[in-house]
Amino acid sequence: MKAAGRTFLLPSYTDPNYSERLIDLISSHRPSMLFPLHDYELLRQISMRQAIEDLGTRLMLPAAQRLIWCHDKHRMASEWPTDHLPSLRPIPGWVDPHEALKAVARGQCQFPLLLKPRLGSASLYMQRVDAPDALLNIHQSMAEHLPDELLHLNYADQTPADRGPCSMRLNRHESILIQPYLHSVIEWGFDVLSDPDGNVVDVWVKQKLEMRQGRTHRALPVCRPGLMNVGFELGQWMRHPGNLDADVLSDQQGTLWLADANPRFGGGYRFSDRFGARYPEFLINH
Repeated sequence: MKAAGRTFLLPSYTDPNYSERLIDLISSHRPSMLFPLHDYELLRQISMRQAIEDLGTRLMLPAAQRLIWCHDKHRMASEWPTDHLPSLRPIPGWVDPHEALKAVARGQCQFPLLLKPRLGSASLYMQRVDAPDALLNIHQSMAEHLPDELLHLNYADQTPADRGPCSMRLNRHESILIQPYLHSVIEWGFDVLSDPDGNVVDVWVKQKLEMRQGRTHRALPVCRPGLMNVGFELGQWMRHPGNLDADVLSDQQGTLWLADANPRFGGGYRFSDRFGARYPEFLINH
């Protein structure tokens, strides 16, 4: 906020007046582009796209179905576009702990496993389990105590007419995603930068060296054509305007796994900018 030319205070995205206040702000100042930075604000604003763009402001978000694909990690794995992303693999996941135990018995995965909210953000509420009993007990506890806001893609204060294309609600038993714990991995942070029409213009890759509270704290830039091509493939399929912040893991066999993809600026963009990305300048000139 210190770097911004002007700042304005909006109510929380869970507030019933959020939509009206945001539209009033846009109407008063008429920005050319709007970049939501919070995962759950993305979901509110996508249902407001028509009202926002009727004011002449470009909402820098992809199509609604791509946004849901990014936010729902179970859907990401089950609806993986293999033909479009041949160099990447999704991390498999289960919402039923008994199905996860069957996968362990079949040799598809092994303990430890990771439990996290299916619609979560920033590694919040993530837990590691090392045995079947712990899996069943922690899964039940997490499902019972998960905040209501992590059960749906829109919010109770919205009217049905305002829910737009991103309406989705989970019951508590399907709200927790169970995934394999990948050992000895290298984590790469991607900034896939596209123009307002969704055409990829640049890809920046960092090796993550230190994380704090789910955010990149230290990183090293890398220039590897193979990784950059992966980012280009992902951006071409997403057709997202703006930045796509993605996390990719490489294991000991060299397999690349997509851990996360968010069509917004992430905390790691500051590294890309410092390394020379200058993406906001490109957008202004474009």
